[in-house]
This record gives sequence, structure tokens and C-alpha cells, in this order.
Amino acid sequence: MPGWLVEHCLKIGFLHPGIDYAREGEEPSTGAAPVGRIDVAFGLHAGFALVWLVCAYIQMVHTRKRWVVHRTFGYISALSFCCHVGASCFNLYMDIVQHKPLPRIMLVISSMNSAVYMINSIRVVIKKPKGWANAHKDLMMLCFMFSIQGAGPIRMIAQVQTWLGCGPVQCQNENGGMATNCMWAYVFRMYWIAFYTMYTRGIYCKMRNDAAHTLDFLRDFRSLCLSFIAMLAFSYIPNSEWLLAVVLGRERTLRGSLTVFLFGAFQLYDGLRTTDEPAVTKRKTLRSDSSFVDDVTINAGDMLDEKNPNAQCNLDSCCRSIHRRSTAPLRLCKAGLPSPVITCEKKAAYNSGKLDTISRVRSLIMLT
Repeated sequence: MPGWLVEHCLKIGFLHPGIDYAREGEEPSTGAAPVGRIDVAFGLHAGFALVWLVCAYIQMVHTRKRWVVHRTFGYISALSFCCHVGASCFNLYMDIVQHKPLPRIMLVISSMNSAVYMINSIRVVIKKPKGWANAHKDLMMLCFMFSIQGAGPIRMIAQVQTWLGCGPVQCQNENGGMATNCMWAYVFRMYWIAFYTMYTRGIYCKMRNDAAHTLDFLRDFRSLCLSFIAMLAFSYIPNSEWLLAVVLGRERTLRGSLTVFLFGAFQLYDGLRTTDEPAVTKRKTLRSDSSFVDDVTINAGDMLDEKNPNAQCNLDSCCRSIHRRSTAPLRLCKAGLPSPVITCEKKAAYNSGKLDTISRVRSLIMLT
């Protein structure tokens, strides 16, 4: 873009010059602590983030058709990702902009989510279960989507908020670049970034057309919506920031930093523990035919024999009130079947492709 055009866009407010951070050793505002090592914290974070973006692009686009090259360059990509996550955690530890603990917790959870997806994708390649290639691709795509939230998505959301006259950018400019007094604006910008990531993830789910991947997406989207509603309601509670300070600690304190990294460690542990659960627990399992089942213990005697398993339910049966469809298979109406079997049958009915679009969406929501 020509320089004169950039200056004109800045003049009319179409573009924003960005946050004017305090320089090394300067006091960002009256009574605030002097800024220190800002170049080290931001420099490492930005440098390794760019390296990871380039390596991830090469890994996903230019090496995917050659397994040996893809595997060899994968070590370089994994190393750049580790440096990227490490630099982001170091930036959170330095806390140059003096965040309160809640925004830092949301940032570290985002980093740990991407790390969980990266580790699980590597473990899938090592163990090579059925459908491991698609599982590896799905996990790496999720890893990439979460890891670039601080690159393109945050800038897109910040620009839209600048056009609308809201967001933490204006607040930080009024406080010398510090985010201490801009907690709720920063928190809800993180939520808008998460929704934007869900939008791109939904596009990928539509391209994949996989039932298990779509079910994961709906579950995560439901959790995000519930947490957003809860956070919005909590922000209207009187003295909400004081309550957070009592529970999580204050900014620039050892207790606040320990709380942040405790949440990050728990997120990493929980993500890896879920993958390590035994097969008898209720967990999704990918198959090469893009279907999914629940890994539950079902005895052969629990399955009742049927001479005509594809027969349809009677219009007056209780099955119609339960499943809200008069054409539900007869095996769904068996009162003697245990609930895990009924769940598997409902999933089989969904995967069979016999249900219309509205019923398929309803089945996915019910299965969650």
C-alpha cells in the first residue's frame, strides 16, 4: 500500500496506528512501575511466532505429499512450535502490560490448548490407530487455529472494534499501553477472537464432512457460548474485579502469576489425561470410515435379537414420543435395551444418512 494512502487512512480513522507502549524505563502512568525488558519479551514472542507461521505453512502445504520430507521437516516445525509456546509463556511471565490474572489465564489456556493438540497429533502418528492419518490432520489443523489467535484473528477483531469505537486499544492508549484498567474489554476481545476461531473451524468441519469432527465442534461451541454468557453475567456483578482479585490474586504479584500458570498446567494435564483414558470410558474414537462409536463395555447378551432390525415403529408406540419421529427403527423402541446401546443405535441412525438435515442436526445436539 502506498505511503500516502496509509497516511490518509490513518487521518480519517480507517486504520489505527496501534498502541503507543511506554519505552524502556519509562513510567506508563502516574504511580505505575517503570517498564522493563519490553524488547526482550515482545521480541522473542513476535520472532518465534513468525518462525512458527512460516514452518507451519511449509509443513502443511509443501511437504504433505512426500512422507519422508513431511516427517523430517516435522521435527523443525515441532521445535519452532515449542519455541513459540515457550516465548508466549515467557511473555505472560514478564507481564509487560501489567494484566490482571483473568486475561492472563485466558491467554495461557489458549497456548496450552494448541500444545495439547500438537502433542496428541504426534501421539496419533506414533501409535497409528485406525484412521490415524485423518486424526493427525484434524488435530494439527486445530493446533494451528489456536496457535495463530495472536496473529491474524486478534488484529482483525481489534480493527473491527476500532471502527466501532470500542475495545481495549483505546483504553490502553489512555494508560500508556498498560492493560490493568482494561480487563473486561480485553477479556471480551478474547471471546470474540475465540468465536472467530470457531467460525474458521466450522468451515473446516464443513469441508471434512466428518460426523465425529462435527460433534467435537458442536460440543466446544456449546461450552464457549455457556462460558461467554457466564462471564458476561459475572461482569455486571458489583465489585466483580475485587472478587477476582481475592480469588485469583492481583496484578504484578507472585500469587497472581502462580494462579495463571496453575491454570495453564491444569489445562495441559486435563487435555493429555483425556487422551490417556482407557477404552471402557465413554470417549469418541475415530474410524477409517469416518464414523464414530462410544467405547463402552457392552455384553453380547444385552443386544436383543431381531428378525427384522430395520422394521419401523408403530405410529402409536412410545417410540414416537421419545424420538419424535414415526419412522424411527424398531430397535430404538426396545425398552429392554440399556442406554449405551440406544445411544449407539441413535449414532448409527445418524451415520446411515437416512435422516433429513434438521433431524441430523437435532441428533448431533442430543448426542452431546
